[in-house]
Amino acid sequence: MFQHPGSIVGGLIVIVLVGCGETQDPATAYREIVAHAERGNWGAVYDRYDQQTLAQRELLCEIVRKANPSQATETRQQYVTFMQDHGDATLGTMRGTLSAPRIDSNSATLTLTMADGTTRPVRMTREGGRWMLNEHFDLFQSIADRKGTNRQFERHVWQLKGLLRNLRSAIHTYRHWNDGRSPDVIGSWDWTGLTGPPANPLSPPDVASRIIEVTATGARWDAVDPSRAGWIWNSADGILWASGFDDDTNRINDWMAKSEAEKTQWLTDSLERTRRKMVKFRQIHAEDPDLIGRQWSQFGEQFMPIPTNPRSPRLVWRRVVEVTEPGVGGAAIDPADAGYVWNSADGTLHLAGFDESAESSGVK
Repeated sequence: MFQHPGSIVGGLIVIVLVGCGETQDPATAYREIVAHAERGNWGAVYDRYDQQTLAQRELLCEIVRKANPSQATETRQQYVTFMQDHGDATLGTMRGTLSAPRIDSNSATLTLTMADGTTRPVRMTREGGRWMLNEHFDLFQSIADRKGTNRQFERHVWQLKGLLRNLRSAIHTYRHWNDGRSPDVIGSWDWTGLTGPPANPLSPPDVASRIIEVTATGARWDAVDPSRAGWIWNSADGILWASGFDDDTNRINDWMAKSEAEKTQWLTDSLERTRRKMVKFRQIHAEDPDLIGRQWSQFGEQFMPIPTNPRSPRLVWRRVVEVTEPGVGGAAIDPADAGYVWNSADGTLHLAGFDESAESSGVK
């Protein structure tokens, strides 16, 4: 996501906006908003968003609340609390010289020239006789612009990634509790809690929820044309694919495009995030999870998605294996055999095939 006007910081989605008071022109209204920010009155800043921006903020913050229910607060308070600690960094992007606005009915656009000479548009909307700041943005269009794709495709990519992550996690959990057997993906979907397969947006509506089974090892997303079915179940590999959606290649290509330093940093950061989830589990349950006996199935919705190791094949990239010798880390296990390593002697978690530094070897 772009850094202005929206940012994601520490799991909190923040859209930087601003103000208060009756005004007759958009430039004066914007200066009043900036004045509130300079005084640290972020509640007054929040109260000068237009309705379109407020609706988007609420939608995005609802996503955060679902992912972090223990941190759930009212949207306005989330904003005020965050800006009280981090608002100074925002002021530099709010101060500057304003051009004469272009006004079209109840909308206006000004150009703000900042101290370093850079410019950015400032959009205002007239609501109830007052000019309010409009910081609504089209997330999917922003991503599409940067990647040279189109808005609809990026929306489908996000939707399919979420669907596949949840369905594959459900399959993984089912296998764990059923001696490694896969669920009846073609038949009943009771194992998902759904009445049937969701729709694949890349397929026509009449076949978007249809699943076709393939039995050839290695058959993937392109084994069945999306015009025939929305989903592909490879019963030989035990992998569910979305027809026409090459998420596996995207993952591999993204990983291979990284430099060795970037890969090391990614693995380090990923392992640290997973360890923090384990610390949270200990705080809630007063014991370690049974990673060997129950794998990741003890981790509730707040711990999703299930961690993966990009060095491992998809079939084992979530698998946890055990070592029992003190001091043994992830480098002792081939990532082709598992994604994670639990050292029950030390109570430490490691990435298979990853020789991390001694300073970060334990769950802290």
